[in-house]
Amino acid sequence: LIVNPEQYTFRDIKLIREAFLYANQVFFVSSFSREGTMTHIKISLNNLGVLPNVVSNHFFKDVTPTNNENFTYLIIANLNANKNQSLLIKSWKYVLEIYPNSRLVIAGEGSLSKELKSLARNLKLAKSIQWTNRLERDQVPVEIRKCNVVLSASIIETFGLTVAEAHAMGRPTVVTNSGGVSDFVNSKNGIITDYTVSSMAEGMINVQKNYESYNPFEIQKKCKEQFSEDTIYTTLMAYYEKHI
Repeated sequence: LIVNPEQYTFRDIKLIREAFLYANQVFFVSSFSREGTMTHIKISLNNLGVLPNVVSNHFFKDVTPTNNENFTYLIIANLNANKNQSLLIKSWKYVLEIYPNSRLVIAGEGSLSKELKSLARNLKLAKSIQWTNRLERDQVPVEIRKCNVVLSASIIETFGLTVAEAHAMGRPTVVTNSGGVSDFVNSKNGIITDYTVSSMAEGMINVQKNYESYNPFEIQKKCKEQFSEDTIYTTLMAYYEKHI
């Protein structure tokens, strides 16, 4: 309903409205998701709440510094138009002008793989970019632990789970203003940019320049308060108890 609303027929929308009307409570993973859905299906109810995605407990381990020789950025996403890695690659050129020894890791697979790698070669960035295959769930914390900053260049994110997982491991993030991330990315744990090359590049340059100002323990603590299993399950059980 947010990313691809045109796929839903009038009958689909009618059934969704009826489901919402009969439900005691409807949860959305972000304020952006809730407001966008309400707009698309033209409904406003008091039982539409926000319950974020859960960040698994195995991300909330001791905060460890990266052991990379070079300052490293990481993006984990399918290689498609919505994830918008082309914006990141174009911005990367300007980051290297300021920090030439920095590294970018792009983890993922998808329909735009050849196109994105060609773009990197044409911009003469290939040597500073490492491409990896799609990560399995148990590989995600391993890769986050290796990096300094996690990135997201998405056009739309209903939540932004990888961004939250980065915070769980004490890593700051640089993200586009894609929707769901606005609920929890702030000046203490990252930077939200516009959808322009200059803005994205500026965000990465600023986070690297001011990296020591980000407290990894505070980033992790806040994330745990918002998205840990205990936090989400306690909130969910409170709703169940309310309607028993």
